[in-house]
Amino acid sequence: PMDAWCALYTKGYVSCGAFVDHVARWHAVSKAVESPVLFVTYEELKQNPAKGVRKIADHLGLERSDEDINAVVKLSSFDAMAAQARKAPRPGDARNAKYATLTNGAVDAKSASSHLRQGGAGTWVQHFSPLLS
Repeated sequence: PMDAWCALYTKGYVSCGAFVDHVARWHAVSKAVESPVLFVTYEELKQNPAKGVRKIADHLGLERSDEDINAVVKLSSFDAMAAQARKAPRPGDARNAKYATLTNGAVDAKSASSHLRQGGAGTWVQHFSPLLS
């Protein structure tokens, strides 16, 4: 089923159109002077987290110290988020990625068990067929 859906998606037969066109449109908008859109890749953030967080803060017009940036990097690391996910959630605690709350307030058990995987770049290849890889 995933192969079939991806084939439709890449050809533009889904609501947002073709994936390449979708990304290209947002990327073009991000290049405009004073664009409200910031284009950041996961790989960029993995390669240099502090630089990526600084880029996001600057884009939002937030002046932050190196100490603040480093704190964000530390708290948003895979290890920190995985440790937080292992803790029992407190009501309304959005920091616990293990518990995805549905609009009706219920906890989505499937999302809860699969939200955090490995924290590495490029592992998507292990989850797709050879056709999609």
